[in-house]
Amino acid sequence: MFLGKCRTTWKTGENSVIKYIRILLEVDEAARFNTIKVEATNPDGVKLTSKQYTYEDFNGIYVPKTIREELRNNKGEITGTSEITIENIRVNLPLPENTFSIKNLGVEEDTLVTDNIKKTEYRYSKGDLVPIADVNK
Repeated sequence: MFLGKCRTTWKTGENSVIKYIRILLEVDEAARFNTIKVEATNPDGVKLTSKQYTYEDFNGIYVPKTIREELRNNKGEITGTSEITIENIRVNLPLPENTFSIKNLGVEEDTLVTDNIKKTEYRYSKGDLVPIADVNK
C-alpha cells in the first residue's frame, strides 16, 4: 500500500477549494503487483474518487478485466459511476509464419540485400534470398 500527498486545487460546484488531497494506491502481489485500487481523499478524509481493478491471468500475463470508478463531491456523496468490463481478451496470438517474410516486407525482385551480422550479400530472386556467390547457379 502506498499513501502519497500531492498539492492541487480542487474546485467543486459548492465553490469550495481543497488545497491538499491524499492518494492511496494499492497493489496486489498475487496479481504481479498490478494496481488494484486507487482512492483520492480530501484533508478531512472524505473520499473523492475511487477506482478498483481486477485482472485475468493468461499464462502469467495479467491483463485488466474490470475497472470500476466512483466520483464523489466534497460531502462524499456519489456523483458519478462507471464500470468497464473487458471481454474477449486474447494474448500472444500466433502470427502467420510469413508475417515477417522478405516478400511481405515489400522487397522487390532483384533487390540487393546485405546481412550485416553474417557479413553476406544476397539478391532477392524468385521469392528467395540467394547468396551473391550463387546468383548465376
